[in-house]
Amino acid sequence: MNLQEQIRRILKEEISSEVKYLIYIYFCDYEDHRFREFVSKFENMDIDFWVKPGKGHHRGFAIQSILNTHSRKRALDIANKIYDEFNQDILIVLSKQKVTNVEPIGMNNDKVFIKPGRYFDKLVDKKEIGIYIL
Repeated sequence: MNLQEQIRRILKEEISSEVKYLIYIYFCDYEDHRFREFVSKFENMDIDFWVKPGKGHHRGFAIQSILNTHSRKRALDIANKIYDEFNQDILIVLSKQKVTNVEPIGMNNDKVFIKPGRYFDKLVDKKEIGIYIL
């Protein structure tokens, strides 16, 4: 979908602003022997995202999205489900923010993505794993 089509779609659809949980996940480096396995496993998971995940990180397989919940318990339940599916060997960062449902997520220019995104990048650089909540 090109930019004009995306803009038309956005203008036709109702853009909603709600409090939800941002989720950032770092699975593995590009060179990791599990890379293809992790991509396939993630793509086959049933996760309730509010917007489709955006993929990409300069070091490896990672996603950024918005979960379809404002509940801390539900966000943690989803994060734990993902974390356990990947043998507790990935990094997940959650942050509750007021966000919009603009897709793709990379087109969402909300400033609320900056702080958790930078925090996530620092944890990736340190090769941390676990679930972190801002």
